[in-house]
Amino acid sequence: MAVADRLLQARANVNEPAAELSGRTALEAAAELGHLAMVDLLIDNRAYIDAPVAEPCGQTALQVAAVVGQLAVVNRLLRENADVNLSPARSG
Repeated sequence: MAVADRLLQARANVNEPAAELSGRTALEAAAELGHLAMVDLLIDNRAYIDAPVAEPCGQTALQVAAVVGQLAVVNRLLRENADVNLSPARSG
């Protein structure tokens, strides 16, 4: 978390778009790994919960957390009103 804290102090963009070809946002990556403290940190720093997904296989933070079984992250994202009806990428 020290690295993330330092990057945030240096004004890192928590809403940097996902890279093309299945990239992930920082929140999507933290959600997939089940890193709840990082998810909290990103949300506390205004990470966009329903960020657009990368094509061709991207998923929202909520979708990826649900797929890999990260229940604590799913619950946190739902408390932040993550949209349960967003579509994944075309191949997601």
